[in-house]
Amino acid sequence: MARNGVWVGTMIGAAVGAAGALLLAPKSGAEMRQDIAKGCRTVTTRTRKAASQIGRKTQDIASSVATQTAEVFDKAKQAAAATKTQASEVMEQTKEATQNVMKDVKANNSSKADQPNHH
Repeated sequence: MARNGVWVGTMIGAAVGAAGALLLAPKSGAEMRQDIAKGCRTVTTRTRKAASQIGRKTQDIASSVATQTAEVFDKAKQAAAATKTQASEVMEQTKEATQNVMKDVKANNSSKADQPNHH
């Protein structure tokens, strides 16, 4: 952004300087008007070129941001899928472990029920 400000300042300074030189030069009115018109055309051409370059730069930056955003989105999507898979695996392991504990508890209770009471 600072480069654009310097560039704009330079262009304005050049235009003011050119206009000042034209106004102070000993020329006829017709010659002066032609020189001013020529200077305006030159400034217009340079401004259009600069605007075109800025437009291309802006498009390049926008394209780069879009690409990077898509890459980040894809990575986040992959990470979410991996996390979901890991969570599913942990849930399945927890379910299996719970079922095993329940079997052990039932088996332990069943074996205690078969033993005679010694009270």
